[in-house]
Amino acid sequence: MSYLSILNVLIVAGFGMVQRVSAQPHINLRMTFNTESNRYEVYVKPNFTQKQYTWGPSQITVVLPESIANKSIDTRSNAAGLWLDQSMVFSPASSPEYDFHGFATQGGKVNMIAGEEQLLFDFRLSEGYQQGVRFFEPDKDPSSTEAGMTGGDFRSYVSNVQGTGNIVIHGSEAVPDKISPDLETVSIEKPVIVAYPNPVISGTFRLFLKGFDPIEVVNVQIVSVSGKLLRHFDEQVSTLSGRPINMSFSSDPFIVVNVSRPGKQQSFSHKLFIRE
Repeated sequence: MSYLSILNVLIVAGFGMVQRVSAQPHINLRMTFNTESNRYEVYVKPNFTQKQYTWGPSQITVVLPESIANKSIDTRSNAAGLWLDQSMVFSPASSPEYDFHGFATQGGKVNMIAGEEQLLFDFRLSEGYQQGVRFFEPDKDPSSTEAGMTGGDFRSYVSNVQGTGNIVIHGSEAVPDKISPDLETVSIEKPVIVAYPNPVISGTFRLFLKGFDPIEVVNVQIVSVSGKLLRHFDEQVSTLSGRPINMSFSSDPFIVVNVSRPGKQQSFSHKLFIRE
């Protein structure tokens, strides 16, 4: 069995920080959160064209906050074979704030086209969107020999009988797709808020907040399209971001979520459709 580990994994840290790579063949990985389906999606984009690229065996590792439930994650495979959450380490002593999930495939032939992005697989967390979900970074995450890693090698790699390819990760952390459709070119510096999913399912939605001080308190007002106040409250960003907000009591098919920053003269509005 051919096992090809990635010798050079380049991490483009943060948003909008793009690093030029050599002309050698490489594969870009990108992870985003789809606010419509409430699922994380892992995409691949090669800088080369090759028919029948075997993709196996291969592994892509995702790092989760330790607050996420300690269990395997169900996936939906789209390309390059059947992707399964086959390797797991929860809150190891060397990095107790994180959980590590190695999604692996035995491979499947894929026609790779230079510059064309393809969805490999997606997955859902019962907690919905969570800040800090990202790809494994060898320069900062623990190696197989460190405490609590049980000897597991969580580096992402691609095996292919045709030769060696490098994985290049753009924008390690996953963000909602309504914010950044292309992490290679978009820089997020200003505060951003996204309400998701839209349409709202089962009367519950969440807010994604980026660029805020976690201890900042914001004002949230939820109104009908006619302007009737349905709900309002003040809350600290650290607890508001990502938590479920229940609007199942509302009979209005559409609501408007207004988030304001007291004292900063800044506000954000999102219109949501509530699906029955």
